[in-house]
Amino acid sequence: MASANCFQTENLRNVVVLGHGGSGKTTLIDAICFAAGSSKRKGNVTQGTALTMTTPEEVAHEMSMQTTVAHATLDGTKVNFLDTPGYMDFMGDTMSALRVADAALFVVGATSGVEVGTDRTWRKAKERALPAMVFVSMMDKDNANFEKAFNEVRENLTQAAIPVEVPIGSGDGFRGIVNLFSRRAHIYKDGTETGEYTEEDIPEEVAAEYEKWETELMETLATTDEGLLDRYLEGEEITREEAIEAMALAVGRGELVPVFCGSAETSFGVRAVFRKIVELFPHPGQSGPIHAEGQDGSEVVLQPTDDESTAALVFKMTAEPCFPAGQEHDVERHLKAVL
Repeated sequence: MASANCFQTENLRNVVVLGHGGSGKTTLIDAICFAAGSSKRKGNVTQGTALTMTTPEEVAHEMSMQTTVAHATLDGTKVNFLDTPGYMDFMGDTMSALRVADAALFVVGATSGVEVGTDRTWRKAKERALPAMVFVSMMDKDNANFEKAFNEVRENLTQAAIPVEVPIGSGDGFRGIVNLFSRRAHIYKDGTETGEYTEEDIPEEVAAEYEKWETELMETLATTDEGLLDRYLEGEEITREEAIEAMALAVGRGELVPVFCGSAETSFGVRAVFRKIVELFPHPGQSGPIHAEGQDGSEVVLQPTDDESTAALVFKMTAEPCFPAGQEHDVERHLKAVL
């Protein structure tokens, strides 16, 4: 039974963050945690202060070499993020994170598109039938191209991918997104570190693209439910709440993969993708029972509910570094890397 200080099963999300090395996974997690308030400082990979990049080797090479856990809370729901290495040399850590996650967030660079690490981890996630969504990162970089990255996701990963956001501008001109659920533009505030924005009417420059994808999104969602389809064909509008509910069911069944966009470095778009993680991804109890082996070799079925006895799977072990006397400067440097 969960205590008053614990989160109920329905208020948990366990999300593995996957993608090729350098696609922006660590920066995205850092930005989400900072925006949510679980991290008190926005870290930076190149400066060695990223929240989930803690070892001296990772800091020196500016890349993740192990799975690291972070968390953030939104409206009473806690999301556990598993930040994984993007390079194949460290695939073992990525596989262990996949084993304990209930959903997967893929990060794809707006300039680089789908790379080999993304393709390989996608196939591994699909072997476990994990619900998934995609975040097209680095929309503020030169040569960023959302349409190209999205087309690569559809061609190389899944035809089930569908945008739920339309970017407003790219590169230096990236200034916001159009949310297809709310049918409003989110224009980001200059200098924001937590992704704050104002809601405005849809700019004329993206009106045609918005109409195209909003129509496809609503038609796709209508086909997931017979009642919604009948109403849609009769010309009735699907509300935001109905669209979110239909999307969550379709994501859980692996029928749809929503695609978001933004820039984690500037925090643009991180609030929207974090909210959709809570709204669209399943909680652990929806993943079904776990079949394990008892001490006598018999099969044991573990139900992921709050009133069951505690059961745990150890998927990662670490050892804290030991610093000999007289090397206090090493302790200080290590603490700076961790904090």
